[in-house]
Amino acid sequence: MRKFKKTLLGISTLVISALSIPLLASCSLSGNKIYFGNFQSYMSPDVINEVSRQHNAEFKSYKNNEALLREFKNNYDIAVSSSYAVIELIKRNELEKIRWSDLNIIFSGVQIKNSTEALNLFIPEIHPILLGYDFDGDGANDNLLDYAIPYFLQDFILGYKSEKLKFTNLNNFNNWKEVLVELQKLINDPNSTNVSRGISIDDPRTIYSLGKLVQDSNNNVNPLLNENSIKDFQKVFSFLTSFFKNNQMIFNSDSGNVLNDLAHPNGSSFGFMYNGDVIYSMFGGDDPKNVKVDFVRPTTGSNLALDMIVINKNSVANRTNIYKMIGDIALNGITEKVIDEKSLAFSNFKFVMYTSPVKALYDYASDPTGYFSSLTKDPSLLERAIAAFKIPTTNPLNKIEDTITNLQKSNMLIAYLFTKNSL
Repeated sequence: MRKFKKTLLGISTLVISALSIPLLASCSLSGNKIYFGNFQSYMSPDVINEVSRQHNAEFKSYKNNEALLREFKNNYDIAVSSSYAVIELIKRNELEKIRWSDLNIIFSGVQIKNSTEALNLFIPEIHPILLGYDFDGDGANDNLLDYAIPYFLQDFILGYKSEKLKFTNLNNFNNWKEVLVELQKLINDPNSTNVSRGISIDDPRTIYSLGKLVQDSNNNVNPLLNENSIKDFQKVFSFLTSFFKNNQMIFNSDSGNVLNDLAHPNGSSFGFMYNGDVIYSMFGGDDPKNVKVDFVRPTTGSNLALDMIVINKNSVANRTNIYKMIGDIALNGITEKVIDEKSLAFSNFKFVMYTSPVKALYDYASDPTGYFSSLTKDPSLLERAIAAFKIPTTNPLNKIEDTITNLQKSNMLIAYLFTKNSL
């Protein structure tokens, strides 16, 4: 099955989107049609077609959370956004509080009725994220499940061709700096003539987060308020890229191109990408070939992204259909121990292949006799695919991106462009 992965934004599209007027005209949010916004290629086309038919839905895509934040209020009934954008929408008072009883989710024989009970549906690894923020300003942490439903979880790791790069310390790197020191030795070794260049997602925010963790594994991936100049951001980018010589790295904004380049025999020897993309390249990408791909993830963890589904508070007319639609996409058939592999939610997981935050599906995919066992008879490949799927969320709040100011966004882009052009 050919699969087009979620496209992440590049520097040029970020600049354009930051300055442009939203392309969508205002939707009639009180009408019968449901408008669903999502990142590009972040849902199975088969699921989109079926949900559109069943629920009179129309799907629109955007390239980043900033575009969603500009367009959400007047353009979408439902949308997928990263957790920091969810918090911003909560503070703007633009979100419907989730009516968990309307989702009609039965867990261990009991219907889930509120956000506290809903915590049991999701892996404990994301609970610190769900319960880690005070977004109403009362001094006590709140529950993000009051306003959003987890969609997929992902972390940023290093994939590589194991026949070309021989990491000696694969499972014991304490931090990203140790990984890059080892990688630098391998790619600069004069005897390693078979090592080609590397590739990375072309996304300033993600690369910045990685750079912060290379500087200090316990550091927050977000800039401090006083870290807002071009020089501040360039310092982080330059420290990261100092591990590479000119022409050793290429960047691509489409994660599908990144994973397929790594999976191709003549493509890159290594790549920085999200764990789901590494898993897909392990199985050969869109055009399976006999290439062995493995990954490195420091024991202290990497930068994380938790994407969630939210509902526009103005979309009351379609509430019943909206909740049924969300259930079909993200929950129905995958919350009980016996997974319904014919469900739309499971079909969506198979297409995206990022880490599911739903505990029952997470456990099924993590089981050596579970989902990934149907894709390979190679025990070593199965073991490594499961290891890539399971995300160690060490210090998760430090590893997950938060909101930054408009000045920081602008100067981050400029610093990234300067640094990338030097490679």
